[in-house]
Amino acid sequence: MMQLVFNIILSFSPILLVAMSFALLYYPTKFFHIAHAAIITSSAYFVLFFLNKFSGNFSGWIGYTLSWTKRQFDELNTGRIYYPRFDRRNDISVVLIYSFTNNLSVSATWTYATGQHISIASGQFGFSDIGLNNSTTLNYDYGLRNDFKLPDYHKLDLNITYKFIWGNLPFQAYLSVFNVYNRKNPFAVYTTTTQSSSSALGKPELKQITLFPFLPAAGISVGF
Repeated sequence: MMQLVFNIILSFSPILLVAMSFALLYYPTKFFHIAHAAIITSSAYFVLFFLNKFSGNFSGWIGYTLSWTKRQFDELNTGRIYYPRFDRRNDISVVLIYSFTNNLSVSATWTYATGQHISIASGQFGFSDIGLNNSTTLNYDYGLRNDFKLPDYHKLDLNITYKFIWGNLPFQAYLSVFNVYNRKNPFAVYTTTTQSSSSALGKPELKQITLFPFLPAAGISVGF
């Protein structure tokens, strides 16, 4: 196991903080199976940049991460290096907050991340069943592990917050909009087959599951 982390933190004023982090992680581990033992080699590299303004009417932060994660498993993917699902090349978060008064503030949050790696079927083949029904069993053919990448993930959220006192209790009312421009970020994809006159196996289609579209919300909270 090897791990190397290097951090830089700079404070230019009482209200501004800049942080940078560099890391190299290398983990060769042994995985035990009932029939045999295999070696899994995992490595990760990342550079992190963080800018934070935490005072004044206008505040917020910007974070950016550039990273690589790789794995190699002798018994998987024909021994070739592959990128696991959580490998994401770019990850960005931007949070902006403006306080009109001590009680009223608005905020905007934008997030972006490179699409995740997944495995999907690259082809299909069929076997004719033995018997009188003359049916065909459809099977999917998969290529290399995680050789497909989902579309990039990004969304914008807006929020308005108002604080007030009622009955000597602190209240906070908010109005928020999740995924303002209704980005259809895929959570997962899967393969289906529709009937086709040109093929006995049918026509394969790739579909996606999308979570959390444009979603407004309002509420109120109280502290005791």
